[in-house]
Amino acid sequence: MNVIVIGDSQAQITAIKNSIPHRAEAHPSIIMTILPEMPGAKRNFGVQLAKSEIVAFLDDDAFADENWLQNLLKHFKDPNVVVVGGPNLTPPESSFMEKLSGYILASFLGSFNTARWGSDGQSPREGYENDIILCNMAVRKYVFEAIGGFPPELWPAEENTFLYRVIKAGYRIIYTPLAAVYHRRRPLFMQHLKQVFRYGRGRGEMIRMFPASFRPLYFLPSVFLMALILGPIFFLLDPIFHMLYGLAFLLYFLLTLTSSLEAAVNDRSLKPLFILPIAFLLHHCAYGLGIIAGLFKEKSIKANDKAK
Repeated sequence: MNVIVIGDSQAQITAIKNSIPHRAEAHPSIIMTILPEMPGAKRNFGVQLAKSEIVAFLDDDAFADENWLQNLLKHFKDPNVVVVGGPNLTPPESSFMEKLSGYILASFLGSFNTARWGSDGQSPREGYENDIILCNMAVRKYVFEAIGGFPPELWPAEENTFLYRVIKAGYRIIYTPLAAVYHRRRPLFMQHLKQVFRYGRGRGEMIRMFPASFRPLYFLPSVFLMALILGPIFFLLDPIFHMLYGLAFLLYFLLTLTSSLEAAVNDRSLKPLFILPIAFLLHHCAYGLGIIAGLFKEKSIKANDKAK
């Protein structure tokens, strides 16, 4: 096994070397190099340097459970399995606003899919492209190279695009809740909203380039955002919209209140009840705006990448 670290600058690499208890030079299995490119390009380069048949990815702001690799690698005993991944959880030592950010991401109301943000059951199962996140994923190197790796100009959603291609090629993906990593959350509000906007933008770009990857749930936040903007206009034009508009937002308020109440019970504090309703609203608006931005963004994936 070898460990590959790719940084943006020599200063970053030096800081990483100094953080290792024993000097990196004493560990020939550790490869450190510089590539000031997008994350997808960095990881593609890292796979080129890898000498093993299986490559596992981990972010620089994440740390793995002690049995992480073991729980990932055991599924590769099945030769038909080519990708294995698990959840990325909120670190226990996170600040209050980071924990609320993590709660939104891990909730069904916040992401419509809790697998990648929280432990989804206890048993491994077939995975889908939106179940697995790049900070917690292992892949067979030959499949990675055959598929064409991550689109180097797309970020984020480069792993979703890659996994979509993997599934379309007929390979198996496994999601296992037992292989967990802990990933730093962006605190509410601004840092969280910027991240969620980027997630939406990446999904929008992916849908534009691969229309078959479209799912109606992805567009609900965009529809919600448009309803917020255009609703008052229709509200003034026709009385029937008074009731429809009011009922829709009453239902939304009840859903956010229910999720906020659950967080308050878990936190044993009333604070989430005052923060999460507005946080959910802004979260959905940021993702919806990101989807729209991604759909109309200049092409990120070259035509030859799309054909792979």
